[in-house]
Amino acid sequence: MGLSHHFGTPIFSMIAEGEKFNQIQDELWGVYNKINMKHLPFCPDAHDVSTDKDDKFFRGDLLKAYNCKYFLSYLDHAVRQYIKSVENAQSGVKDGKPLQVEFHRTSKYYISESWFTKTTHLRYAPHHNHGDSDVSGVYYLDTNGKDGVIKIKSPNRYFVGNYVYSIMTASDCSIPLKNGILGLWPAILDHSTEANETDHERISLSFNIVFKDKALTGLDTTDHNYF
Repeated sequence: MGLSHHFGTPIFSMIAEGEKFNQIQDELWGVYNKINMKHLPFCPDAHDVSTDKDDKFFRGDLLKAYNCKYFLSYLDHAVRQYIKSVENAQSGVKDGKPLQVEFHRTSKYYISESWFTKTTHLRYAPHHNHGDSDVSGVYYLDTNGKDGVIKIKSPNRYFVGNYVYSIMTASDCSIPLKNGILGLWPAILDHSTEANETDHERISLSFNIVFKDKALTGLDTTDHNYF
């Protein structure tokens, strides 16, 4: 019997290194230097966000539009590692033994949106989520390690006032700030960034992922470019 943990929240990160890191950095900087960045009008203190050719926010996939093959290969490896880790997660107990999760969702997915953000002095990302997607992610293109870490909120944060729960788990977690780090988490989770209290401009790439099973429910009939 004893103690068992349930309702875990899978947060994943990995870092690009060596030649792969150099290829990704060069590729993404090449795209970033071609696009337009614009301040979000509905949040005066928020960061700047890239826009599409029609000057609209959060529409389209920059990674596909600019054929970012190095980053897409790296992202695909990360997504498959993430899903494999979830598949191997343990959940529940039967006859005193932990059960292995059978993860029935196909591994095929598409990137529904991708965009750059620029966070200058005292700017930040307010609390929000990307609940229409399955997975959200970030890649740090340029950070000094002190310019506003992302905070991902626990879905069980309503229990934080409970003594037992509060000593077992934190109310939020973060993705380390370092160039080349990629983070993935369930898109439904609320998240934000701390204000950038430095003079450095943090540049990051954000994206949303939808798995094929969800797209095939009839809610989405678009012919997507699946990975």
